[in-house]
Amino acid sequence: MHPHGRKVNVPTARFGWTPCVTGYVTKVLMDLGLGNDSRVRVALEVMRTGQRENGGWICNHVGQRAPYCIWSGTPWVFACLAHAGLINKNSRIAHRALGVFGRHKEKIIRHGYHRDHYYRCDEALLLPAFCAIGLSARHPLVKDLRESLIAKQQPNGCWLFGGRHPHHQPRSIQRMQQQNGSLLLRGTPSAWYTIEAVAALQTPDRV
Repeated sequence: MHPHGRKVNVPTARFGWTPCVTGYVTKVLMDLGLGNDSRVRVALEVMRTGQRENGGWICNHVGQRAPYCIWSGTPWVFACLAHAGLINKNSRIAHRALGVFGRHKEKIIRHGYHRDHYYRCDEALLLPAFCAIGLSARHPLVKDLRESLIAKQQPNGCWLFGGRHPHHQPRSIQRMQQQNGSLLLRGTPSAWYTIEAVAALQTPDRV
């Protein structure tokens, strides 16, 4: 079911795995109610023990040129650990990760998505995770991300897909769009993302 759950040897693979793919797949399986599956639990343990000292998560090949992956690995692993109840606001893992998000807060608010990919680190992903670890609406990071998410709502009530760069599509997406016009492009209204945004705001102490 979960490729990393089958292939990763927890004691020996602290950094020999791919945080972004592991985070994506694990979060989906948890959302489907499979959080107690043995392979999901193995993946969660790898994520829990794989944080870098700088507070983020990153794979080996990217780690040669960047200290951590703010756009993909770090936010998705953090969300998995938060929703699995493996970290809280007082844990060392959360404290270090919050430092990473705090340093990149303006980038998260301004973009939400990597400018060349669909790697995602945005308010709708992070706010529920912050709530899950016990941060209140008065926490500066929560407050700023909530205000940003509310401000991005369009006059017709929806939210747009893919951040604030509707004219900058990844080249791979441009090619696929030419072949299949049904692909959703950045800067277009999204019912899926609107549901996520509304859900992210319906947390305790909501605005």
